[in-house]
Amino acid sequence: MNTERETIIEKIKKLLSHTTENGATEAEAVQFALKAQKLIAEYNVSEAELNKGNKEPIEHVLCDESGKVILWGKCLAHVIAQNFRCKMYLSGKTKSHTSVPVFMGYKSDAMAARIVFDRLYRIGKNLGNKKRREVAALADCPGNKKARGKTAYDSFTAGFVEGIRIELEKQSVALMLVLPKEVKESYNTFYAENLAPAKLKDTRSQHLNGNVYGQGIDAGRDAIRAGRIGSEDHS
Repeated sequence: MNTERETIIEKIKKLLSHTTENGATEAEAVQFALKAQKLIAEYNVSEAELNKGNKEPIEHVLCDESGKVILWGKCLAHVIAQNFRCKMYLSGKTKSHTSVPVFMGYKSDAMAARIVFDRLYRIGKNLGNKKRREVAALADCPGNKKARGKTAYDSFTAGFVEGIRIELEKQSVALMLVLPKEVKESYNTFYAENLAPAKLKDTRSQHLNGNVYGQGIDAGRDAIRAGRIGSEDHS
């Protein structure tokens, strides 16, 4: 007879098996990934328990399906990595894209992190652009429209990331308890041999709109808490 912990581990394995490669839709894969990571954090399940006799490789998963990833998206990727037992770094520029987030971790964790990132980044962009248009429409002259619209977008997306961070950390233990030792050691070696400190140019508005920032927090929390992440993209 299985113990309660063995039952939990089997449930996590089943959730992680629902990938897009195995026939799940993107929205379904996101929901399954979030549920699995919540159980992993809640029960502090180790990689060794999940993969007895069949240790997963540590992989680098590139987020190259979301188009250009600007600064707030890179902050979002960092938050997701912290809660999906991964490390995150930025790829170098190539002919096809500027630097984009890369999740480094056990395959199932890194793939789940990429799926969740892609979905949340698109939702954040769509909602941020909607807020940009709403605020710009209220401006009293053409010059103010662009400036106020940009401030609204920057404020909303900053809040969106913060809301996601708040909600994800509710379903995770502290990072040092979640990040597998092997992943941390592999990342440290990789970083020392291949990476230089990232130079990020912050072009966001200097003064954020507090009200719009708060709306972004609510939207980010709702994206996780209310299952909005599994619905259609918002425009």
